[in-house]
Amino acid sequence: MKKKYLQKFILGLLIVGLLGGVVIYNTPVQAMSSEPQSEEQSANGNNKSKPDGEYGLEVGKLAPLFTLSNLKGEEVSLKDLRGKYVVLNFWAAWCPPCRAEMPDLNKFHQENKEEFIVVGVNLADKTKKVRELMNEEGYDYPILLDHNKEIGSRYRVSAIPTSYFLGPQGRIKYIKRGLITAEELKKIKEKIMEGE
Repeated sequence: MKKKYLQKFILGLLIVGLLGGVVIYNTPVQAMSSEPQSEEQSANGNNKSKPDGEYGLEVGKLAPLFTLSNLKGEEVSLKDLRGKYVVLNFWAAWCPPCRAEMPDLNKFHQENKEEFIVVGVNLADKTKKVRELMNEEGYDYPILLDHNKEIGSRYRVSAIPTSYFLGPQGRIKYIKRGLITAEELKKIKEKIMEGE
């Protein structure tokens, strides 16, 4: 009797945990609103940003700098990517929503190479596993390896996937927590580029 009760209790906890994860994956970052905040909203006083040059994680702030290794073992610095729009996509190989958005991210990268660079920041997977996944699926956008999740922690990535959209000067233009679709990528691109 106790064993049956314990099994039902564990099953109930798993269901609650799964539902909680779905809510977190689909909750935008800014103020838990349904629309993530753009830089325009920040400029209109909807965000208490500080003077230019300050680093932070809010829209309008400079994204914190970091250096990580790519799949070839070369070090890549976020500062080196300035001059183009950057999509920083935090993900992991075990995450189904992360894997589901990868084809759209790869296509977006291919179609927008002149203006945008998509950079996947893999959290804690082994290099061999990430390389095999990218090769098997034919994805060619750059991947950086955050083996100890230090950069994910610095960027307060509490749910994956999470994407930060940065302007050419390195300022955060838009934040999306949860799976991103091709249609969303197109709309976000239009929105952040019209303000430039």
